[in-house]
Amino acid sequence: MSENPATTDPRPKILVVEDEQILQDVLARLLEDAGYQTTIAGSAEDTLSLLDKEGFDLLVIDLMLPGMGGLELLRTVKGRDPDHVAVMITAFGSVESAVQAMKEGAFHYLTKPFRHEEVLLTIRNALSQRNLVSENRALRQALSWRARSGE
Repeated sequence: MSENPATTDPRPKILVVEDEQILQDVLARLLEDAGYQTTIAGSAEDTLSLLDKEGFDLLVIDLMLPGMGGLELLRTVKGRDPDHVAVMITAFGSVESAVQAMKEGAFHYLTKPFRHEEVLLTIRNALSQRNLVSENRALRQALSWRARSGE
């Protein structure tokens, strides 16, 4: 019996939340070529549905989405799980929106048009940060277990 490739694929899973088809295609191609598993969501509602079904290592969220906007989505995602890592992207960058995104827990904020190298570097850094946080949590749990068991 063979295993489901989706459950054994070691590549990081990135959810791109973008409503513009062209940017969906560009980001998906860029991320896939860089070795990431990529899923596309066209709205905040689609994102929340996908997050209910599967886990992602990183979210790339457009600030301007139809319906629920990107900041509200980020707030909702972080409310569900504060450990979600998200990078915000927007064509309508301002200091105020960047500050607000960071206050809401975004790892970084990129403005469109973006350079591919900048996107990939930001994603690598965000995933490294996520891994450090996960390792730190695992070590704290192991130390706590050892303290409780008297070792």
